[in-house]
Amino acid sequence: MQRENKVDWQVDTPSFPEETSIPQGSQDDVENVRLAVLTRAILVTTDNPLIDDLETSGVTDNYQLQVVTPGQALEML
Repeated sequence: MQRENKVDWQVDTPSFPEETSIPQGSQDDVENVRLAVLTRAILVTTDNPLIDDLETSGVTDNYQLQVVTPGQALEML
């Protein structure tokens, strides 16, 4: 499901300590990041500021989280 370029769902995912260091501009994506961290999934997004914010906040390194664009995800197939 998609709503105004955002996933439209509600899920109760456990928080992780570093999520508070994600800059405010990307806080609306925290639930998706929580799911990716929890499941060790690859997070695919077109949100370049989110990609940058997860890197600068240390989330990608601390959780070995892969965050890629759709084009990069297709190249992985």
